[in-house]
Amino acid sequence: MAQSFGKAEKLKSRKWIEQIFAAGKAEKAFPVLAIFAPFEAKDEVAVKAGFSVSKRKMKRAVDRNLIKRRMREAYRLNKSKLKNVAEPGQTLGVMFIYMPSKALDFNSINQAFERLLEKLNKEQ
Repeated sequence: MAQSFGKAEKLKSRKWIEQIFAAGKAEKAFPVLAIFAPFEAKDEVAVKAGFSVSKRKMKRAVDRNLIKRRMREAYRLNKSKLKNVAEPGQTLGVMFIYMPSKALDFNSINQAFERLLEKLNKEQ
């Protein structure tokens, strides 16, 4: 599996995001919460991921963008741990939400993603 995070893998559909929050399951590995749900899709990708940082907790856009960059990089490096998470013809939509109100370093976010993706793998 290529270690890239291309356009096809990004969760951008507002309809999918609303459905994930309405009917998805959640897994937590501090400092990241993952909410996920499967979808019937014609895409070739097995997983579509989105990243969010609360504006209430992180006031400055610079800080929110920094955290989202760190989360995307941690996902990109560890996404190979997600194997067979979606059945053929389905795509797993995942929203990763950053919970603390202060910026943590990349290593702690990366370790959280390692634990979280293993949990997602076992869940499916």
